[in-house]
Amino acid sequence: MVYLSAAESAAITGQYFSFVGDRFAIWAHPAESLVTHRDGGWTPAQLATDFAEYAQHLQRHTKAG
Repeated sequence: MVYLSAAESAAITGQYFSFVGDRFAIWAHPAESLVTHRDGGWTPAQLATDFAEYAQHLQRHTKAG
């Protein structure tokens, strides 16, 4: 990814890329699947308690082929 630090790539910003061996991918931007708020913010303990409720919103990982 040294290319991304070069002047030629100055217009590339906010993008997701991946390399696996000889495979290069440009990813689509993710979208929020859950938004929730907690007055006063979140602590690790509060997130741990509530996360089981939110887990249904996680994306399933599938191996690219």
